[in-house]
Amino acid sequence: MTPFELIGKANGLHVLQDACAVIPHYQGISGATRRAWARENRDALTAFIGGYLDALKWLYAPENRAAACTLLAERVPNMGPLLAAATCGVLLAEKGGFDREARLDEQGMRAVLALRSEYGRPNKVLADPHAYCDPSYYERALERMS
Repeated sequence: MTPFELIGKANGLHVLQDACAVIPHYQGISGATRRAWARENRDALTAFIGGYLDALKWLYAPENRAAACTLLAERVPNMGPLLAAATCGVLLAEKGGFDREARLDEQGMRAVLALRSEYGRPNKVLADPHAYCDPSYYERALERMS
């Protein structure tokens, strides 16, 4: 179940099918920038990725779960504590939650490209996920953290 389905249920709607059952791999969380900007701002981009990785470590630490739920409830309109706790349960689940190391999921990227190819306008076939990512900045951030 996704947070969107939790919100629907909380508002009295019925979930007809879990989105994850239809598309088990979907790259929903990602960061994007233009290649030229990334080259010109290499240090800032590497630091941002490092900060994101630190935030994931904080989120997954059991002692921070209550604080994470509180932040979510306070910062997202109409979230409330119960929905925030359920959402944290989904987003921080071992399976289906955020990737603890913010790795891209190649199957998930392929699913996004297939959906864009089928439904996007203008009509364009997008097939190679590697054409859209440069892991060197992520790898550099990991090196700096170790």
